[in-house]
Amino acid sequence: MLRAVALVVGLCAVFGFVLYVAYSGDTIPTPRSGEQPANYRALAQFSPIDVYFVSPQVGWLVLGNNRTGFSDDGRILATRDGGKTWYVQSAPPVRPMQFIDERNGWGYIWWQLSPSTTPKPEESPTFCQCLAITHDGGQSWQQLPPAPKYPQNFTFKFVDENAGWGVYVTIKDQRWEAGLFRTMDGGISWQEAPFPAEIASSAVNFLAAIDERTAWLSFCPDRECRQLNLAVTYDGGATWKFLPYPCEDAALRVPGGLAPYSIAYFRSEREGWL
Repeated sequence: MLRAVALVVGLCAVFGFVLYVAYSGDTIPTPRSGEQPANYRALAQFSPIDVYFVSPQVGWLVLGNNRTGFSDDGRILATRDGGKTWYVQSAPPVRPMQFIDERNGWGYIWWQLSPSTTPKPEESPTFCQCLAITHDGGQSWQQLPPAPKYPQNFTFKFVDENAGWGVYVTIKDQRWEAGLFRTMDGGISWQEAPFPAEIASSAVNFLAAIDERTAWLSFCPDRECRQLNLAVTYDGGATWKFLPYPCEDAALRVPGGLAPYSIAYFRSEREGWL
């Protein structure tokens, strides 16, 4: 009798394990603290403004709307199953954003961090224009010191938990002005690495870095941006090597004149996409 009971229990355990293996891939991940399942109908008024994945399963999506004066009012969604299920995170709207793994990331915020995620339309938000960092996958954010110069035009690229690159671009006295900064403490402090004169007086378009020494960028050598050039550094920005741009018609006409437009991604010193 005991043998029969043991056999039945064993068969049930094996059957249950087989069912778990067969259907575990279709289960919905459990929301983490501070996350709510996305209401897709309510979010239909928003449009995507940034997306970042650190693996085929884990990623984030920033949605924003276009209300006057609140163009950066949005939502951060997170997925852990490759986009099948999305959760709204309790965090302020940020753009752009970047993650280096499932927990550590950076974003750019336009108003002071507070318990409320977004000011109401009738409220006047407190603009801080600063970087924010998260260590729990975007569920909470801590404010970092503002960027050294022109934070509204500051773009960044982190290569690990500590090392990052930053570039600002602005127009000063009817001329382009660009600057390069680097951080080795996760964005708490930044040190300037002077650009060559050709880049410092240009409109820098993109910044792509793979480690603390190697980075690429594109820039317009003249105000009208009639052409784009490439540059790469292998020594942390101390020296730059100029490269020809692979596309003949690199400038894109936009309202108000010519402007640069390109996107780049590099996997190593030898492999990349434009």
